[in-house]
Amino acid sequence: PTSAIVPATSRRYLCTFMGYPRQDPSREELTGLLEGDQLPCAYVPTPAFSAGYPPSEYAIRLEDSVFALAPRGHAVESIRFFDALERGCIPVVVKASFADVGGPMAGAPVVRLSRWGELKGFLDGILALQEDERRERLLGMQRDAIAWWSEEKTRWQARVRGVVQQGFGLE
Repeated sequence: PTSAIVPATSRRYLCTFMGYPRQDPSREELTGLLEGDQLPCAYVPTPAFSAGYPPSEYAIRLEDSVFALAPRGHAVESIRFFDALERGCIPVVVKASFADVGGPMAGAPVVRLSRWGELKGFLDGILALQEDERRERLLGMQRDAIAWWSEEKTRWQARVRGVVQQGFGLE
C-alpha cells in the first residue's frame, strides 16, 4: 500500500464487498444476504467485473474495512483475497481450495467459512464481544494477516528471484 495501514479498530466498515453480484451459486448466496441487509456490511454492486468504479475507490473502501469478502472469481482464487491483504483487511473466504490445507495460501490467517450463510453468525459473534475484547481480537487478527502477508510476499520474491537466476544461469 502507498499509505500507512489503518488499525482495524479505526475503520468505518466491519466488512465490505464491492463487486459483480451474480456469477455462481456461492456468490448469489452472498449477494442475496447483502442485498437483503442481513449483514452489517458495506455492499457496492458493480455492473461487471472491473467495471463501474475506479481502482482507487476500491482501494479506499478496503482501507476503511476490517474484513473484506473474497468470493471466488472465474478461478479458484480471487484477486480480492490479495487486494484485502495488501490493504490491511482480513479476507473472508468460503471453501477456498487455494487457502485450505495443501493449497498455496494454506497458512493464511483468514476467516474460512463453509458457506456464506455462516457470515452473519461470525460477524454477530465479533459484535457481541465486549469492547476491549473486540478491540484486541480485531487488532490481533489484523496483525496476524499483515505479518503473514509480508512474509508470504518475501517468500514469493525469493522464489521468483531463484527462477530468474536459474533461467539466466546466474546461480
